[in-house]
Amino acid sequence: MRKLTGVFTALCLLLPFAATAQLPRTDSLTASIEKTGNTDQKAGLLIFRSKAWPNASIEKALADVQQALAYYQQTNNEEGQADAYLQLSGLYSRQNKYKLALDIDSVTYWLAKKIDYKKGIALALSNMGRNQQQAGDMQKAKTALLQSRQLMNTIGMERETAEILNRLGILYRKLSDFKMSLKNFDEALEIAKKYNNTVSLANIYMNKANTLNECAQYDEAINLHLESIRIKEKLKDERGLAQSYNNLAAVYNSTGKYSEALHYFKLTKTINERPGINNKTSMALAYSNLASGFSKLQQYDSVEYYYNKSLLLFKETGEKPGLALVYNNMGQYYTDVQQYTKALGYLQQALAIRKGSNLVYDEASTRNSIGVVLGKMNRIKESEDYLLQSMALVRNDGSKLQQDIYKSLAAHYKQVGNFEKASEYQGKYISIKDTLLTETEAINMVKAQADYEIEKKEIQLTLADKEKQLKSLELSNSNKTIVLLGAGFVSLVLLLGWVFFSFTQKRKMAMALAVKNDQIETLIRELHHRVKNNLQVVSGLLSLQSSRMDDDKAREAMDEGRTRVDAMAMIHQKLYMNKDLTGVDIKDYLENLTHSLANSFGYSSQHIVTHVDLQKSAMDIDMAIPIGLIVNELVTNAFKHAFSTTLQPKINVTLSGKHGGEMQLSITDNGKGITKSADISKSFGMKLVNTLVAQLNGTMQQVQHNGTIYNIQIRA
Repeated sequence: MRKLTGVFTALCLLLPFAATAQLPRTDSLTASIEKTGNTDQKAGLLIFRSKAWPNASIEKALADVQQALAYYQQTNNEEGQADAYLQLSGLYSRQNKYKLALDIDSVTYWLAKKIDYKKGIALALSNMGRNQQQAGDMQKAKTALLQSRQLMNTIGMERETAEILNRLGILYRKLSDFKMSLKNFDEALEIAKKYNNTVSLANIYMNKANTLNECAQYDEAINLHLESIRIKEKLKDERGLAQSYNNLAAVYNSTGKYSEALHYFKLTKTINERPGINNKTSMALAYSNLASGFSKLQQYDSVEYYYNKSLLLFKETGEKPGLALVYNNMGQYYTDVQQYTKALGYLQQALAIRKGSNLVYDEASTRNSIGVVLGKMNRIKESEDYLLQSMALVRNDGSKLQQDIYKSLAAHYKQVGNFEKASEYQGKYISIKDTLLTETEAINMVKAQADYEIEKKEIQLTLADKEKQLKSLELSNSNKTIVLLGAGFVSLVLLLGWVFFSFTQKRKMAMALAVKNDQIETLIRELHHRVKNNLQVVSGLLSLQSSRMDDDKAREAMDEGRTRVDAMAMIHQKLYMNKDLTGVDIKDYLENLTHSLANSFGYSSQHIVTHVDLQKSAMDIDMAIPIGLIVNELVTNAFKHAFSTTLQPKINVTLSGKHGGEMQLSITDNGKGITKSADISKSFGMKLVNTLVAQLNGTMQQVQHNGTIYNIQIRA
């Protein structure tokens, strides 16, 4: 028989606690538990204290809820028993004991159904959805969560609906329905904001950011992750911070910022290893991500160690999606180190799990990786089958996975000599690649991270200022004591004070100048960085436009324009990466430029030799850019026109110094030479070369001898 009176009284006692603070102090609750003589009231307060214990005291939380369950069983209060089981399920889930939590959920659901306790039914279904999702049964999880949401809407549990929508958002992301995932997260945010539920807000921001990362909206993902971290830092939620750092690192990993990613993966590991955190799922993910981070940076010493630690934890918690993730990552690692048999074994284990989980994009990712490995093993037909199966599983949504599959197919068809299909998939790959991370998004990511770091430093500076004031007060008291020792020390103290003041002022001036110099240098580097980024955007647009043109001459003109832009972009890249901002290492620049041109025309670096013989390798940008463009034009002409009948093509680029500050630039090839009928002097490229030579106050001579020789005297 249900006893509602006791529960109602217990809830009335709880209201003051709920109104004053979300997590009331356990000592206040302990006093209330000791005072009450009503068994049902005592049980209700025990459940409330169980929720108040921090993560480090989970054993105390378990003891409280088990005692509450025993009290409710004594009084035959079935509604109270259902509430105790709900809390017990949540605690087992926090310990990663998902199978045990599911067993408790079944008991709770049956009991709540028996007494028509609708709130209990809704919450039991919600817990089932969470635990089934962790166990890898996505369809059952979806059914349970949707039923829970419908019931909560019916009985007016709007506040609790935020958590259901959050769990649905996670589920739809795992099912690769990103549109529905974002829709559920947005609805959850509205409810959490309405009730000012900061804990829920932090989790929803983090989970929505994870979906945005899957959609390649990286700047928005970074912003939401940092917002979640700000909230969790205020709440001192170490367990939540570990999850956020892990997920933030995943975004940096997706954008190729592997050093930043590794930094946050290490933070995650550090937090999870602290006493009392005990989140095995988060720790397992941290180990797996650390291994991937070290692998990306080619620091292979610890990779296998961390993957094996991750596997042990996921086997302990029984999380099949987690096991599949680690097997998949290990397969990719062994592919990178060319151990293809091992790679194939781990990837097939991952696929065996993912095929039965309804996680379509995860399955597609693994099939793509298997196709790549089979191609490396020259199992061509099987490789093609897996790659096409992978492509069939993904939507045309411009995701990172779709881009990776197009890239794999392009490489596969190039390997088998089907250049038409290789070109088709390469074009699709470039089309998506050029849209995944724009310059604006990259700047927004950096700005969001910088704003967050500035906030933290401002807090640190405030604390440092207070400490400085205390030290100043102590110094003042010390000076008074010294004055009392005798008038003989007064002159000495004043003299020392004057010397110290002068020294301090000079040091402040020196520090201020150093700061200004650093700021100017940073601005110059940022300027070159932005110029380089803008030029790369232009290059990408020209590449994209070229791939869509049918007219060969128009496409050729676009490609020539793109190589000129790339030559200038490379200058600015060298400038912002060098310690010396006043000049470019011309030898390094010309080598990179010529090798890049060789690769773009299908030749290797063996076909082109660059030699620079100057007293100083650093060259001013005003001279380096024209020289780079001249080399770009003449080398491009050679690769395009000189070698149609040459068996062993060779180009030599030489830049040497002469007396009086003059230089000579020579570009020679062993091609067929320029025929009399070919009038290239009127082409745009040669007009550009002549203009640039004149800009350098130079002269150019063309000689036909075993190929073509251009000798350019530079007097700039």
